Amino acid sequence: MRATRIPERGRLVPASPRGRRRACRIAVAGLGLGLAVWLLSLVPDSELHGLEPSDDPGYVVREPPTVALRARERRKINETLDRFVYAAVRRRDPGSAYGLAAPRLRTAASRADWQRGDIPVYAYPARGRRFHDWLLQYSYSNLVGLDLILQPDRQARTGAVVFAVELRRIRGRWLVEAFDPSATFAPVDEPPRMAAQPDFAPGTGSVDPAEKPRIAAFWFVVLLVMLVALPLLLLAGILGRERLRQRRAAHQEASVP
Repeated sequence: MRATRIPERGRLVPASPRGRRRACRIAVAGLGLGLAVWLLSLVPDSELHGLEPSDDPGYVVREPPTVALRARERRKINETLDRFVYAAVRRRDPGSAYGLAAPRLRTAASRADWQRGDIPVYAYPARGRRFHDWLLQYSYSNLVGLDLILQPDRQARTGAVVFAVELRRIRGRWLVEAFDPSATFAPVDEPPRMAAQPDFAPGTGSVDPAEKPRIAAFWFVVLLVMLVALPLLLLAGILGRERLRQRRAAHQEASVP
């Protein structure tokens, strides 16, 4: 009398031949899909999305027309600068500077952060209460850019700073949209020196170009192993377990009288 085999729970390999063939097809399909994804990752984005430079005028970024900055608008800008530098840059009343900031600068920090003085504005001990020493860089219908020179307090151990400022006109009010240092100068009693805008940018250190190919090659090998070796290991595991199952079945049949 032949013994009845009890099905194993948690079987990784399907018991039926049709299920095993289906599992092999899935493994091979996964391997093909992984290779296809890898090949697509090697294609430049410009070729996939058609972002190559074009002579079509629709791809040209056109500068908006410039307009003359009238004396009335200059006075409004001076009023905004006087209040903003005193409140935000000097940190005398950062909470009130929230109402002088344009939406792009305002939303860079929460209202509570503005009240605490944790604001996205460079702190500087500017001297005085009037800050009209600026040079206009561009003037559009509702946007102006200027370079503002601030002098330090006499007790401060720092030099003058030039700020690149953008102001946007919203409902007749000029609000500060950007206020970033573009150049700093040494104090009066120190040797002359100047730091320009690139010195404030992160990641200005030089990188050895020879390091980049080695890093890229390393990740290339890792990606290749993940996409090719893992499906092959899965397929080998399925076939190995099936062969082991067949051997066990043959051994059980041979042991039954």
